[in-house]
Amino acid sequence: MKPMGLLLSAFVVLGCLQAHGKGGTNQVLYAAAARGDLLTLKAAEAKDPKLLLQRNDLLRAAATHGQKQAVEFFIARGAEPADKANRGLLSELALSRIPDDKSAAVAEVLLSHGSKPDVGSAFYAETPLQLAVDCKKARLTRVL
Repeated sequence: MKPMGLLLSAFVVLGCLQAHGKGGTNQVLYAAAARGDLLTLKAAEAKDPKLLLQRNDLLRAAATHGQKQAVEFFIARGAEPADKANRGLLSELALSRIPDDKSAAVAEVLLSHGSKPDVGSAFYAETPLQLAVDCKKARLTRVL
């Protein structure tokens, strides 16, 4: 396995471990974000608006699974793509196994809300653009 693939796998496992909360509420929210299940997310928000306080983390879950509508949902509720916690999100899109068209669509939303295409993360020496080129994601490359 390539080092980048191993690193990405480690992030996914860590994300899954963080998502498992008391009573499973976090797990349900993260799974809904990853699936783009807006009905579940809206129902959870209506039941307890405090559940969406973790909107930046949920934004990351939605984005890294190519769920454009869920990304827009969390941004509309105050998630900040340019937040330090979301640094490297465009790099993760470039490295993910998400189809190129979905990666590009999510990237367009993130960029329109402040994500910086020339900012890498502490984990990647390359910029998101360089990673998209390396991963042969033509549409994402054009967006970035």
